[in-house]
Amino acid sequence: MAGGQANGTYYLLDGADHVDAFGLINLPIPFPDALQEFSVQTNSVPATYGVRAGGVVNIVTASGSNSFHGDLFEFLRNGATSARNFFAPTVDQLKRDQFGGAAGGPIFRNKLFFFGGYQGTVLHTAPPTVTSFVPTAQALAGDLSTLASTACGPKRTILDPSNGNQAFANNRIPPTRFSPQALAVLKYVPVSSDPCGKVIYSIPNNSTENQYLGRTDWIQSARNSVFGRYFYAGADNPAVFNNNVLETTRPGTSDTVQSAVLGDTYSFSPNAINAFHLTWTRERVNRGGAPNLPSISDLGLNVAPSPGNFPQLSLNGFFSTFCGTCSKASVYSGSKQIANDFSLIAGRHQLSVGGEYIHRNLDYHTSTQQDPAYSFNGQITGFALSDFLLGLPNSFTQGNLTQLQTVQDYIGLYAADKFRINSRVSVNLGLRWEPYFPAHDTHGRATHFDLNSYVAGTHTTVFQNAPPGVTFPGDPGFPQGGMNRRLPNLAPRAGMVWDLSGNGRTVIRSGYGILYDIAPMQYYDRFGFGPPWASAITLNNPAGGFANPYLDYAGGNPFPQPVPPPHNVVFPSAAQYVNFPLSVHPTYFQQRNFNFQQQVGASWLVSASYMGNKGTHIWLTTQLDPAVYIAGMSTVGNTNSRRILARINPIAGAAFSSLVQVDDGGTSSYNAMLLSVNHRMDNHFSVLANYTWSHCIDDGDVQSEITGGYQDPYNRHGNRGNCYTDIRQLFNLSLVADGPHFRGRNWMKQIAGDWRISVIATKRTGFSLTPTTGSDTSFTGVGADRPNVTSNSAVSNPTISRWFNTAAFVSNGPGTYGNAGRDSLVGPGSFDMDAAAMRHIVLRESMYFELRAEAFNVLNHTTFQNPGTTFGTQNFGRILAANDPRIFQFALKFVF
Repeated sequence: MAGGQANGTYYLLDGADHVDAFGLINLPIPFPDALQEFSVQTNSVPATYGVRAGGVVNIVTASGSNSFHGDLFEFLRNGATSARNFFAPTVDQLKRDQFGGAAGGPIFRNKLFFFGGYQGTVLHTAPPTVTSFVPTAQALAGDLSTLASTACGPKRTILDPSNGNQAFANNRIPPTRFSPQALAVLKYVPVSSDPCGKVIYSIPNNSTENQYLGRTDWIQSARNSVFGRYFYAGADNPAVFNNNVLETTRPGTSDTVQSAVLGDTYSFSPNAINAFHLTWTRERVNRGGAPNLPSISDLGLNVAPSPGNFPQLSLNGFFSTFCGTCSKASVYSGSKQIANDFSLIAGRHQLSVGGEYIHRNLDYHTSTQQDPAYSFNGQITGFALSDFLLGLPNSFTQGNLTQLQTVQDYIGLYAADKFRINSRVSVNLGLRWEPYFPAHDTHGRATHFDLNSYVAGTHTTVFQNAPPGVTFPGDPGFPQGGMNRRLPNLAPRAGMVWDLSGNGRTVIRSGYGILYDIAPMQYYDRFGFGPPWASAITLNNPAGGFANPYLDYAGGNPFPQPVPPPHNVVFPSAAQYVNFPLSVHPTYFQQRNFNFQQQVGASWLVSASYMGNKGTHIWLTTQLDPAVYIAGMSTVGNTNSRRILARINPIAGAAFSSLVQVDDGGTSSYNAMLLSVNHRMDNHFSVLANYTWSHCIDDGDVQSEITGGYQDPYNRHGNRGNCYTDIRQLFNLSLVADGPHFRGRNWMKQIAGDWRISVIATKRTGFSLTPTTGSDTSFTGVGADRPNVTSNSAVSNPTISRWFNTAAFVSNGPGTYGNAGRDSLVGPGSFDMDAAAMRHIVLRESMYFELRAEAFNVLNHTTFQNPGTTFGTQNFGRILAANDPRIFQFALKFVF
């Protein structure tokens, strides 16, 4: 929102914190019939608000009154009335039923009121819109000549690593060489009749959701009012397996969310008001794969047992199975908040002071690392599919059970003064204090790596077998949670409103503010992924291949390891570590805006705005222990032995396969022009239209957790490019119009009268995309290589088979980094129009039926999804998916 980070919007429900502790994204929002109003603030928000910097959404639930009121409703969607997706062979047999109601009224007139509501949603859908590429019957017979030819993508020469990398004659591999384990997997993969192995299939989605909301309001006196609200949302969406492992890339989930708030508003005088909130939230997320998946032993894999059963497989350009979030996990999170806001009007001043304290907790148990993960990217034989068929992964990762019990405290205090200088000019000044308290695990799961200590051979006293340079809670100088607190985080805010005309028709507004962006607790879960806890290890081109990756691993399979780890626990070699600097800086944004508004006539308002921000200390990542390329001697298999730490100390360096460092030096910039026209409901119609031109640039794509890194670990600036959320142009139009009323009681009025029509249209340019190689051609072990671009990658008439000029790209040479820019490609834009028709059938005063007919994507305009961006694969530059086609929804509502 407005150039902020992904998931950077802060949500409030009834003035209270309404985000989950794990990702700081919004908790489920109550259904519309349970809401009274909402507001959105996008830039230079007042000092009242903190936590996130992207914007604030404040939602207020409905309350009871002296009159009994409510509604009952049902909304239906059915595939029989839907169009066919552009890429689907058949229409999705969608069935969606959403139903419920809400009611409110007095318990004691003028004193005590109630409001409550329920909504249920049942969804069954299986759109045949997922595309993958699988072995053909010809390939399973050993003949890969077609798949590796230009008929299906870039021409490949398949090499035989067991024969000095000599080419297989005519790209034919004797089937006797195929891995039995790979063939066991392929029993659960459909065989394609397409010469290039293309298959289109569906991933069924059968979900149910229930929401309950209850609220009471007590008018204790003319000065004091109290309300209490409870909200529950539960959703179940089981994973499916119908003998096709391509369906296993969606996890099954069972989630519940509870939220409760108690609010008290007290008026000391007409000029002095105090608002107090107590808030409690709890979220439970259980996830996992389908219960009837084939097991690790069924496939013949000699790895540690896995609760998720099936392995994560990634065949670059072909297909994937299972996923990290498909692993079994139980996540319990919650928060407790206390907040108080006091405002006082004194002459020309409207003073406000307040603050909040939030305690968040996260209890996290997952087998994400236990489930084995294999990558086949074509770096062994030159073709990902032949890598798989021969059982030659380029990497293998597995670990122990991951457990975390993390807590974090947040404090925000503010003071503000809205001062009216004269009848035309007012100024709003504020200051917010947001000290940074890092999250920490209550069982001391945290690590820190120091290069100087590693070189000096300094060891921790907490675990006797830990490698040098790694310290833990209990070591001298180790801060709680592995990072130091940062207290002097001051966030000034300033705004001005100037009524040029003196009658409110011509107004200038401007503002500036600093807003801190608190990292979600998900960032800190990587502490528990490293040794001696989850102890995830990565083996590159393991000698035992797909079947037995631990064949040449010292000591053999190291898992499972004891939980909790004892003092003398064995630290595995080739382990993954994540490192936070001790003095990491919290991210903050400097926001600025300027707005000109002009009222035209009685109903029109036009405005022109500038919005901008600059992000500082954005958390990105870089590889602290990359491998060094040695000409003629570098292979995928010897990656770990070429890493920096191994070259300093080969024995100690063998403990590391990856050391990802959090880099708080990222920056971003965003500039936007916004033009809008608004016609309030008058003369039976309203219009809201806006156009935005913007450009966002940053040093890296901010993810929801710590992964990856820069292509060149020593060159952050080389990663600078468009934000992946950069939408250069965006146009929105909302129109509401009343149809003719037709006087009297004639048949025209009964059939065609009193309808209200609404239209929402959106058109935007495409998102930024990054071309990648999908392989470690630089031999650095980072895995973020980009290809070289030799000419203009844009084409004048992009098509779904050639969205950009794929011939403009060539592979980066061994030991080099590609010159293709990050987010240098642009995906398809979109145009969407939704329409609705609504009519009231009045039964008597304050009682009526509401009929609704709605069409999403009413024009059935195809909006294509992004093309493949992995160089060298058959879907590079090709688009294989599209957004939903036209879908109708019909509704009946009874309002009283």
